[in-house]
Amino acid sequence: MSEGQDFDLFYAKERARQAEAAHKAKEEALNRTKARATSLLEWAITLTTASIAAAMQGKCKGAPSVAAFGFFATSVLCAKVLYSTKTQILLQPPA
Repeated sequence: MSEGQDFDLFYAKERARQAEAAHKAKEEALNRTKARATSLLEWAITLTTASIAAAMQGKCKGAPSVAAFGFFATSVLCAKVLYSTKTQILLQPPA
């Protein structure tokens, strides 16, 4: 092999290795984000239920209702994070 062909082979292998490393880093970050959203979703649903129960029983209905709305909004956003993530296929462009 000539020197140029050796460099091209090295360059292609290095690009593939860097793409795999970048894909792995993105996948790990996505998994961490999903784990946080799952944990927050559990807490938000629990607190939404508790706030609704407090609003139904108590004399003061304003504060628990506002809290329930906020926790419900948090639950919706967490669900959006969990269900709207797209997977990426690890492909190298032909260049």
